[in-house]
Amino acid sequence: MTAEKKRNGSATGNDTPWKRPDISDGVIPAEPVQAVGWFVSLRTSLAKYLSKETRIMNKPVVVIGIGELGSVFARGLLRCGHPVIPIIRGIDMAVEADTTPDPALVLVAVAENDLHPTMEHIPEPWRERLCLLQNELLPRDWQNHAIHTPTVIAVWFEKKKGQDVK
Repeated sequence: MTAEKKRNGSATGNDTPWKRPDISDGVIPAEPVQAVGWFVSLRTSLAKYLSKETRIMNKPVVVIGIGELGSVFARGLLRCGHPVIPIIRGIDMAVEADTTPDPALVLVAVAENDLHPTMEHIPEPWRERLCLLQNELLPRDWQNHAIHTPTVIAVWFEKKKGQDVK
């Protein structure tokens, strides 16, 4: 059965051609074929809306460690229009640095025990853009890794169990 037959309804015996929903309809179709068509329509509409002429794209931000604090900062950066490149355990930072050699910021938001092993593997292009996020940081923490001028954020907060940080 061809895609055209599926689209015009003849495959089901229905003579009414399938109409691709417009995103202004405000309703997501329940049938899978229609849902796919709706998604394609949405993607096409968004692509037109976000054309090269109207799109404002900030430089990406690399976030190393997407735990509680890293994810809070990542969401905030996304709201500000920065693409976020998450780095989790097992991702080769050198490969990511080749892909994104000039990020606006490299936020290191790993657990205290992971800070020094992570700092050992920070690629050279990222070293001048580092922002270290911990509840306690001292100059020796970055100077031991030949990092001279990082931005430092010391955070301490209370959080209720089962609730996200606000």
